[in-house]
Amino acid sequence: MALGKLSSFDKLDVTYATVNSQPLQATVLTPKGLRDKSPGKYPVLVHWHGGGFVVGHRLTIELALSRDAIIISPDYRLLPEAIGSDILEDVRDFWLWVSHELPALSASWHARPDLDSLACCGESAGGWLSVQSALLFPGASRIRAIISSSAPLHAAIPQFTIPQPRTIMGSRPPPPRQAERVIRSYLRAMEPGAVKVGCDPSDMWEMVMCIMQQAWLLRLMSAKTDERLDVMGSLAKADKVPPMWIIHGLQDSFAPSVCSTEFAKRVQTVRPDIPLWLTLQPGDHMFDAYVSMEEGWVRDGCNFLSQYWP
Repeated sequence: MALGKLSSFDKLDVTYATVNSQPLQATVLTPKGLRDKSPGKYPVLVHWHGGGFVVGHRLTIELALSRDAIIISPDYRLLPEAIGSDILEDVRDFWLWVSHELPALSASWHARPDLDSLACCGESAGGWLSVQSALLFPGASRIRAIISSSAPLHAAIPQFTIPQPRTIMGSRPPPPRQAERVIRSYLRAMEPGAVKVGCDPSDMWEMVMCIMQQAWLLRLMSAKTDERLDVMGSLAKADKVPPMWIIHGLQDSFAPSVCSTEFAKRVQTVRPDIPLWLTLQPGDHMFDAYVSMEEGWVRDGCNFLSQYWP
């Protein structure tokens, strides 16, 4: 989000876990307008950032301002220093912190998080983490709605399993052999035990494109060794699934829209009782990053969301 939007919030960074002496932080963003409202509890929007599990920083979204919601945006370990199981450990630790430590931490705040009025959202990798939060972790059982945008919710597709030259968001990765060298050189240079939780996306963008073109994402996630990384499988086993708004661009060159359409079909098959709103719109990966809430499809999705949150 633009810095101008962040100026509308009071910001507090707190540590929710520590890994190899590296603090994992969550940023709490409270709308400044709540200073003039009655003290008490306000809705919460947990936001997981995107970045292909490789890059990204915490950010916020405009929706919270329209709902007087407190945003909590957690860091998590990133590939390739981490694997998928490490990331899920961070998600678990975050939700344990929300359940067991946040209430005491926020007890004296003017605007306190209402954990009974909680939604979870994210784009790209963050959309995947939002869905996984609800499916895997009892500590996230209070989630009343999920918003997932441009997420790789279905991984068993050629784009993720077969190396092939690609144009990704208007750019061509290096040729296959060079792309392989980029990935392997980075892996050889990694320090044992290194933890990465954020970086400048421009510093890692070539690496991200190489990973996607060469179908390394699932390998780096170690997806074959942890069945929890399969969202489709998690969906069938979950005890509780909240209503979901799934958003995807039809021309997504990073995580194709079939990721969301196949996930939606799976929801309708195994959990037909779960309210689901699927939005497909023209556009590439994270096409919705700069759309206005006045867009018709956004209003429709927000109307769906309003039935369940806040």
